[in-house]
Amino acid sequence: MHDGGTGVAAYVNGKLVCDSRATYGSAGSKLIVNGKEWKTISKMSECTEPIPLKKGDKIRLEAGWDNVAHPLRVSGNETQSNMGFMTITYVPSS
Repeated sequence: MHDGGTGVAAYVNGKLVCDSRATYGSAGSKLIVNGKEWKTISKMSECTEPIPLKKGDKIRLEAGWDNVAHPLRVSGNETQSNMGFMTITYVPSS
């Protein structure tokens, strides 16, 4: 997730199964760009419980941003864009 993001949520068949939230401003997560201090994402909360899936299930991901509380960085005189993703590990049942 790029800075500006608040979190990424995963839904299976419309039911929320994972809500990963961004934490800003912890030690080592501040950056100076063009003389302006930016608090960057220092970590994302993790969803560690298995999520049962079966053939035909619908998975939907939603990423959220708050560019007022966490403005996008400017690099090379260009405002950077929003991006969110989630990594999911799938293990087939035996």
